[in-house]
Amino acid sequence: TFKEEYLEWFENQYRNTVKSSTLYKTKQIFDCHILPDIGDQQLSKITSEYLQPFVEAWSLAYKKPNIVARYAKRVFDYAYIKKEIATNPFDHILLPKIRSKNANDSHNFLSTDELKKFVTYVRDNSSVNNPGKIEFFKAVFFITLAYTGMRKGELLALTWEDVDLENKMIDINKTIVTNENGKMAL
Repeated sequence: TFKEEYLEWFENQYRNTVKSSTLYKTKQIFDCHILPDIGDQQLSKITSEYLQPFVEAWSLAYKKPNIVARYAKRVFDYAYIKKEIATNPFDHILLPKIRSKNANDSHNFLSTDELKKFVTYVRDNSSVNNPGKIEFFKAVFFITLAYTGMRKGELLALTWEDVDLENKMIDINKTIVTNENGKMAL
């Protein structure tokens, strides 16, 4: 089945080539999208006509269209190289065109004015002792992210040794990631 070939590809070809956090994301893609749709199908009986509707549906699942299909294709490439299938059905798949970005889709950041309003709101509505307000730790977290450009995993990995208040410096030297099992790790 496709699932059996995927498991073999994952262990023999993929596992040792990527980071643990990438393994987790890849498993999620297969477990949530690919395997439910084609996992139980006999590999040799999967045709491009059978795959095409799934590929089109998968392209809608992520902001980066066709990422799911590209992962599925890698399993078929593996099976083809091993001569377990005579042809690769992905050789005859039409990948959906990338959707053009319009102004509304690409606004995934705050303008300077929006950032000032956000920081003012968070600062004015945070409190260590008042549970009705924004928790102080969360306020510090968001303001630090906003003004440093750090990723959340980098901020969560900081220790006091990384912070130099006197010189107003932060040494970003590690990150927290999700490992293969979905657990947070340094």
